[in-house]
Amino acid sequence: MKITKKVFKHMIKEELAKSANVEEEKEEVMPSYSEYEAEDLSSDEQMIVLLKDIVAQLKVLNYAMTPAKTAGASAGEKARASYTVSESEDK
Repeated sequence: MKITKKVFKHMIKEELAKSANVEEEKEEVMPSYSEYEAEDLSSDEQMIVLLKDIVAQLKVLNYAMTPAKTAGASAGEKARASYTVSESEDK
């Protein structure tokens, strides 16, 4: 098949139309949130950050409160404490 200018322009238009449809589909996939929903998501993200900080501080507190006298025993206590915390996170 011989490609003429007319056929070539038509092929380009078809490809541009396809790419425009793909971009429109991508835009439709992204959810649009109301102002209230966006604010709620923001506060949820802030709460998650705060909870992560609390868990980290509790781990440090638990590590500091262990009665271990040596570094080896402290590591064992720390391992048990982190295992307990990971078990509670899985529930």
